Amino acid sequence: MAKQRLTEAITAGLIEEMERDPKVIVFGEDVELSIMGDTRGLLDRFGRDRIRNTPICEATLTGMAVGLAAAGYRPVLHMMFSNFLYTGMDAIANQMAKLRLMTGGQLDLPITVLAGCGGGRSSAADLRRMRRAAAARRGNVGSVAAAGDETPGRRAC
Repeated sequence: MAKQRLTEAITAGLIEEMERDPKVIVFGEDVELSIMGDTRGLLDRFGRDRIRNTPICEATLTGMAVGLAAAGYRPVLHMMFSNFLYTGMDAIANQMAKLRLMTGGQLDLPITVLAGCGGGRSSAADLRRMRRAAAARRGNVGSVAAAGDETPGRRAC
């Protein structure tokens, strides 16, 4: 297996899914500019119909993801930083996590939320706080799966 940076792996995964399924849409904060590097080249490859910049309003963005998924799309919401998850938590905890159960399985919400944490940008305090918060949230919000990267053998928090 070839070595690659995490942002390159995310980009490759997004490209693979977007080529496979035309219902995959990437939207969020500065996805066209790819400030984090993980959406680099997507706008040129898939166009503005599937790659969309949005205003900074996380509560609206998480609600938009729920609406898109309910309408049959597979949204990828890019929140940029994990701190922003808190301001969008209402839709995450009360809609994303519960609607499938509340509809007896009739409604499936295939939503992916990307949110960077730390990553060599002098945000160690953010990294420590957010990893602890993510661990706490996984225990408190049913039906939400959270994943993150770690250095093997090294405890981040």
